[in-house]
Amino acid sequence: MSPDRALRNIWFLFIFAIAAFIGWMWFQPVCAGGAIVKDEAACRAAAGFDAAFCRDVFSRTAKIAFEVGPSYVSEQECRDKWPVCDPHAPAGFQWGARPSSWCVVRAAGGPARIDPQYDVRG
Repeated sequence: MSPDRALRNIWFLFIFAIAAFIGWMWFQPVCAGGAIVKDEAACRAAAGFDAAFCRDVFSRTAKIAFEVGPSYVSEQECRDKWPVCDPHAPAGFQWGARPSSWCVVRAAGGPARIDPQYDVRG
């Protein structure tokens, strides 16, 4: 095999490996091992979640949204990308997107993961 052909085959293998990885990432579930819920009532309706667990989860959501959500200097900047924005600092000095739902994963002792899910504008 010529060196040019071997190099070409290595490039094809490299490109195929990257494409396979991207495809694998694309087909991963959004909320593996849990449920996506909009509010506490939807949480109680999900299989394996009870009222006490959901109350605990939704007592933490405001803090989580504030800490991990995207932040913007002005409300208009936030609303350009997100449908609903809330103040994330006193007097509206910082704005953040409001999660449209939550990925909730339960562990033996309580919530293992609570991740905000966002709807992008338009």
